[in-house]
Amino acid sequence: MTLKGKITMPTVTSLNGADYGMVAGTGTDQTANFQAAINAAQTQGLPLFIPAGSYSITTVNITAPVEIYSAAGNAVIQGYQRSPTINVAPAGSGASFGPVYLHDLTVTGQFQSFPAGLTNPALISVSNVAGIAIERCSLLQSGHHGIYLDLSSGVIKDCTVSQPAEFGVYSVDCNNGGMLIDSNRVLYAGNNGIYIQRSSASGDQSIVSNNLIGFTSANDGGTGPFGNGVIVYLADFVKVQGNMIYSSAFSAIRFNGSSFAEITGNQCYSSSEMAIRIEAAASNTPFFGGIVANNIIN
Repeated sequence: MTLKGKITMPTVTSLNGADYGMVAGTGTDQTANFQAAINAAQTQGLPLFIPAGSYSITTVNITAPVEIYSAAGNAVIQGYQRSPTINVAPAGSGASFGPVYLHDLTVTGQFQSFPAGLTNPALISVSNVAGIAIERCSLLQSGHHGIYLDLSSGVIKDCTVSQPAEFGVYSVDCNNGGMLIDSNRVLYAGNNGIYIQRSSASGDQSIVSNNLIGFTSANDGGTGPFGNGVIVYLADFVKVQGNMIYSSAFSAIRFNGSSFAEITGNQCYSSSEMAIRIEAAASNTPFFGGIVANNIIN
């Protein structure tokens, strides 16, 4: 699997979710059957194919390298009495693992709530994974985030994230060369489209490129932490390039306390505040500026 560029992971012999009791369109809880299929795919080292149809789940856990896919997004994962979550993380205090490849899946939250007590719930939640690839997936109507990434690295490519209540794609403290977030459509986010953050000012190296980001709201208000197409906080060496960003409640692109930025070749339309904003952090964190070039602002 190539993580910075075209994603390739050969699909030869696959397991089929139907062989593990997954039945589409029943409206009954399919969590246990889906989890059994995932466990088998991880153990046998084979891809897992999910047949077309809708499957109701709560949370399934991916704890080892695996590929899960459907045909052209025809498998729809939805919630069973709450929002669904595909959780990708080591079991217990296990070591980081990868790769994990999720492609051609649709996950819809239908604006249902997540369980109480979770800090950053998302339709796809990734923690401590070295090599996550999410491609051609649709993440719809999340009651919180679309995709949440913590202490991970990899690629989010050619996905649609629509109507998340909070952030479309939220990456915190990524490692091993950062995240490539490329050629996605992030629409109608409740607070921010794409958010790159670190706990303290340090190198991140993420690239946010060629995305279409539109109609970003600032439902939680404030003076700028919400309502941005792309926001980068305390993350150095981040590139934001070639994106089309329109109708942001605040800025199209906002960097706070993030040095050595490269903001180039973006098209920013109808921002309700400053279109491109770079500012030092409010604390005494050193700040070294960045490059802003060849952007179009209307």
